[in-house]
Amino acid sequence: MYAIEFEAPIQNGVVHIPSEYKELQETDRAKVIIMIKEPISAIVSSIKNISTTADDVDMVFNKFQIDMTNFKFNRDEANER
Repeated sequence: MYAIEFEAPIQNGVVHIPSEYKELQETDRAKVIIMIKEPISAIVSSIKNISTTADDVDMVFNKFQIDMTNFKFNRDEANER
């Protein structure tokens, strides 16, 4: 995969590709990564929801703590078939 970097305006959800990259019009598929200067409120709120969900998961699994200090792992035994 090749990377091309440029800055472009976004108007009504459409990213305008500069004319110097007109060959991209013939491309079937591309991976697009968008970097913006200011956070968008929808993105910030979804990140907060992910953080809250992770905290909820941690809270559940913290109840199931097992002391593994005396457990000896044997790689050969684990890989036996």
